[in-house]
Amino acid sequence: MNLRLPKEIERHVASLVQIYKIKGKNFIQRLLANAIITIEQHSYDGWDGGQYGFLLHLQVPDIIFAQLVSVITKNISFSWNADVDS
Repeated sequence: MNLRLPKEIERHVASLVQIYKIKGKNFIQRLLANAIITIEQHSYDGWDGGQYGFLLHLQVPDIIFAQLVSVITKNISFSWNADVDS
């Protein structure tokens, strides 16, 4: 079994960091750039030669996590208010 994704995930995330930087998506760029990344095989389906499933874990500094919670809370609140007002 030669799985490339776990070996190459850091390179792929580094590419995403550059893409988000160019697009001016500063928050997601900072989140990915400062994350400690781990990946684990989560599942395997042997059908048609096999499909592997992975979990990607991002451990981020507290300040970035707090900002993420704030963004999610704001978006959930906005969505909830939009649904209630309809």
